[in-house]
Amino acid sequence: MNITGATIKVGDKTTTTDASGSWIIIDLAEDSYIITATKEGHNFRSQSL
Repeated sequence: MNITGATIKVGDKTTTTDASGSWIIIDLAEDSYIITATKEGHNFRSQSL
């Protein structure tokens, strides 16, 4: 399922999913992160990266 317009947060950086549900965040330092997605009306599970 593609979800357009979800907010994705990785560390202190955020982005929004596009029409295909894709997203990208650049310039992350090599580290462990928790990825959090939010959008009204949807439930997501955070993932470790």
